[in-house]
Amino acid sequence: MDNNKVYRFVGFIVNNPLKSVLMALVLSFIMISGVRFLQADFTYKAFFSEGNPHRATIEDFEKQFSNDDSIVLLIKSPSGIFDQESATLITQLTEEMWKVPDIIRVDSLSNYRWVHAQEDDIIVEPLIPEQGPYSQALLDERKQVALTDEIIPDFLVDASAQTTMIVGYVRPTFEQPVMPEPIVQAVRKLVEQYQSGDHEIHITGRMAIMQGMKESSQADTKSRLPLVLGVIILVLAFRFKHPVGVMPVIPVIILSVIATMGLAGWTGIKISNITAMIPQFIIAICVADAVHILTSYFSYRRKNYANKLAVQTALDENVVPTLLTTITTSVAFFSFLSSDIGAVSGLGVLVGIGTIWGWFMCYFFLGGILSKVPNKKSADPLIEVHNDQSDIASSDSSSFIYRYTEKVFSLAPVIALVFVGLSAASVFVASKNEINANPFKYFAQGFWLRESNDFAEANLKGSQGMEIVVNSGTEDGIKSPEFLAKVENFQRWIDTTPGVVRTYSIIDIIKQSNRSLHADQQAFYKIPDSREAIAELIFLYSMNLPQGLDLSNRVSLNNDAMRISVRWTNYDSALATRYADEIVAYGQSLGLDVHSTGKMLLFQRMNGYVATSFVVTLLITVVIISILLLVTFKSVNLGWITLIANLFPLCLGMAVLYFTGNSIDIGAVIVLSVCLGVAVDDTIHFVSHAQKHLNQGRELKSVIRDTLLKVTPAITITTVILAIAFGSFITADFVPNANFGRMAATILSTAWLANVTLLPALLYLFLQNKQPALNSESTPTSEMS
Repeated sequence: MDNNKVYRFVGFIVNNPLKSVLMALVLSFIMISGVRFLQADFTYKAFFSEGNPHRATIEDFEKQFSNDDSIVLLIKSPSGIFDQESATLITQLTEEMWKVPDIIRVDSLSNYRWVHAQEDDIIVEPLIPEQGPYSQALLDERKQVALTDEIIPDFLVDASAQTTMIVGYVRPTFEQPVMPEPIVQAVRKLVEQYQSGDHEIHITGRMAIMQGMKESSQADTKSRLPLVLGVIILVLAFRFKHPVGVMPVIPVIILSVIATMGLAGWTGIKISNITAMIPQFIIAICVADAVHILTSYFSYRRKNYANKLAVQTALDENVVPTLLTTITTSVAFFSFLSSDIGAVSGLGVLVGIGTIWGWFMCYFFLGGILSKVPNKKSADPLIEVHNDQSDIASSDSSSFIYRYTEKVFSLAPVIALVFVGLSAASVFVASKNEINANPFKYFAQGFWLRESNDFAEANLKGSQGMEIVVNSGTEDGIKSPEFLAKVENFQRWIDTTPGVVRTYSIIDIIKQSNRSLHADQQAFYKIPDSREAIAELIFLYSMNLPQGLDLSNRVSLNNDAMRISVRWTNYDSALATRYADEIVAYGQSLGLDVHSTGKMLLFQRMNGYVATSFVVTLLITVVIISILLLVTFKSVNLGWITLIANLFPLCLGMAVLYFTGNSIDIGAVIVLSVCLGVAVDDTIHFVSHAQKHLNQGRELKSVIRDTLLKVTPAITITTVILAIAFGSFITADFVPNANFGRMAATILSTAWLANVTLLPALLYLFLQNKQPALNSESTPTSEMS
C-alpha cells in the first residue's frame, strides 16, 4: 500500500476527529434504520432455495396431500387415558385444537374413525363418542379396540394405554409461510386452561421445534451478549487500566452489530438459525481490530508520545495488517455466495460487509475518539502506568522474552515436528467425524421442548417420521389390486426397518373396510381382488367421514398417487437420511415410482446439506486466503507458514469435537469460520511486523523477539476476551450454540499457542538462511519497537 496515502488517510482521522466520529455515526444510523424491515424465517425456505429438488419435492407433496407439519399434544395419565376424566379431556382438547390458527386437521383418539361391522352395514364412527358422559363399560370396550387395532397402538396410544397424542396439522405453505409462534402460543394457552388432575401434558411436533429454535437462539443472544460485553469491559479495563481503553470500544461493537443487522433489513436477508449468529462474528472482528489499535496506542503513550502522535503512529502501523485481515476475512465470507443455501449466502454477505464496517468503525470512530483525548503531561495514567521495556527486552539476555525465544530457536525442529505430528493426528481423528444432528437434542436439559421431546421418546415413540409418496402413473391407479399388492409388500418391508414404529396408508383403511364388509372376519383383512371392490370400499368409507377428515391427505385428487406415513425413532439426521434412501431404493427395486419427503426428513437432510455446504465453502475460503496471503507477502515461505499456523487450530478443534462425542452440525462448522477469521488476524499482525523489520535488514532472531513483544499482548487480550466470551455459550439452551462456545474456546486458545510457539519456530527454521525479498517499506510514522 502507498505509504503516503496511508499517512494522509490516518492524518485525516487524527486532524478531523469530530468529522470522523460524526461520519461513522451518521452512516451507522443509516444502516441501523433498516432494522425496522428485519424479518425472521426459521422454516425450510431459509435454507432451500427455489428450484432445490428437496424443496420442490415437499411443495409437490403439499399440493397433492396437504401439509405434514404439525403441532402435537402429548397427554399422560398414570391412571390410564380410558377413564371418564381423560376421555372428556381428549375430546375437549381435540375440539379446541381445530380453533388454533392455521390448523386445518386434527387427529386423535376421539375422532379416530373406527371401522367395524354392524349386521350387514359398515360403521365408521369416532372411537370416543363426541358427546359424554361415558360409561366405564364403553371406555373399557374402546380401550380393547384401540389396543388391538392395526393402526392405533404406538401411533395414537402407547401399549400401557397411559399416553396418547393429539396431532394438529397446519395448512399448506406454498402460498404463504405458516409462522409457528401463533400456533404454539395458542396451544400453550390450551394446556394452561386444561391442565388438571394427574394429567401431564407436553407440546412437541415440527411447529414446536421451529418455535423452540427461535426462542432458544433468541434467549441465548439476549442472555449471552450482555455477558460477552461485560467480559470485554472487564478484560480491557484490567489490561489498559484507563477509561480510554474501554469506553470507545463498546459503541464500536454495538453499532457495528446493529448496523449489520440493519443491513439485513435493507437487503431483505431474513434472520434464521444461521444468520442469528452474526453478532458473534462481528464482535470477534471488532475486538481483534480495536485491541491491536489500543495496544499500540497505549504503548506509544507510555513512551511519552504526545496524544495525537501516539494515535497517528498506532493507526498508521496497524492499517496494513488490519486492512489485510479485513480484506481476507470479507472476501472469504463473500465466497459463501457460491452456496445455493439462502441462509449461508446471506450470512456471507452480512458478515463480509459487517467485517468491513467493523474496520471502518475502529478507524473512524475509535480513532476519532482517541484523537480527542486530552494531551496531559503530569499525573497522566496513560504515561505513568508501566514503562515500556520492549527496547531493551529483546537484547537483555536475562529477560524472559530473550530466554523464551532462545529456547524456541534451539527447539524449533522439535516444536515443528510436534505440531506436525499433532496436525496429522488431528486430521486423522477429525476425518472420523460424522455430519449428524438430532433435532430432538438441539435443546439443553431443562428447556421446555427438550423436556417434551424426552417425554415423547420415553412414553410414545414415533411421534415424528417421514412420508413416502408412491405414484401409480395413471388416474385411479391406486385402485389397482396389482399396484396395491406391490405397495403392501413395500409397506411391510418398511416395517422391518430399524427404528420404525408404525406405518400407515390407504391400504390399512381398505383392508379394515374389507374386513368390516365381511362381518369383521379377520380372513378378509386384505386387499380385494378387483378394482371395483376397492373403489366401492373407498367410497363407503368416505361417505361416513365428517368435513376435514376426508381422504384427501392420504391419496391425490385424481387417485394416481398415495402416501405412506412412517413413524420412527430415527431422529439422528445421519440415520434418518440413510434409512430413507434405503427405503426409496428398495421401493424402486420393486418397480415402484417412489420418493421420500416430509418436513421432518427435510429438516434432517438440512443439517447435512448445510454442514456440507459450509465445509465446501470453508475449503474455498482457505484457498482464497492462501492466495491473498501469497500475493500480499510476496513470499511463498511467509504465505504457507501463515497458513499452517491458521489451519492447525481448526484441525485440532475438529479432533476435540470427535473426542467429546459430538458430531459435525451447523454450530460446529460456523465456529470454524469465526475462528479462522480471528486466527488470520493474529498471524497477519505477527508476520506483517516480522516482514517489515526483516525488509529493513534486521537480524532474524531480534526481529522475532521484537515481534513477540509487540504482538503477543494484543493477541493475548483478544484470545482471553473471545475465549471467555464465546465460552459462555457452553451453557446455552440451543445446543449448536453450546457447541459453538465449546469449540471456539478450544480453537482460539490453540491458535494463541500456535502463534507464540509454532509461528516463531517456523519463521526461524525457514528464514534463518534466507533473506526475503524486500516487498514493503516502513511508513513515515511507523517506527516500531
